[in-house]
Amino acid sequence: METMKESAKELGKSSGAGLGAGMVLIPQMMQQPAGGAAAAPLVVCPNCGAHVPSNSKFCAECGGKIAKSKTTKCPKCGEEVPAGTKFCPSCGKKMTVSK
Repeated sequence: METMKESAKELGKSSGAGLGAGMVLIPQMMQQPAGGAAAAPLVVCPNCGAHVPSNSKFCAECGGKIAKSKTTKCPKCGEEVPAGTKFCPSCGKKMTVSK
């Protein structure tokens, strides 16, 4: 957001240029970075306690192995959901408890 404010301030110094450049730059600044994928949720390293992405195999801080968390499939949408979750975060379906 600060970059947008600085750009707007600089573009405002030149008449006409601000409008044209703003029409090109502002929409690009509002978009997500390339790839657009959301970052993986974080898990805690069992060895050092650092927060690392859940798709990591090893901790970036200590090199310790990150165990895969147990998951189950949602009966409605088929999304992988962490074991023990009460409701699917994707569709809201109540998860059945397997015993």
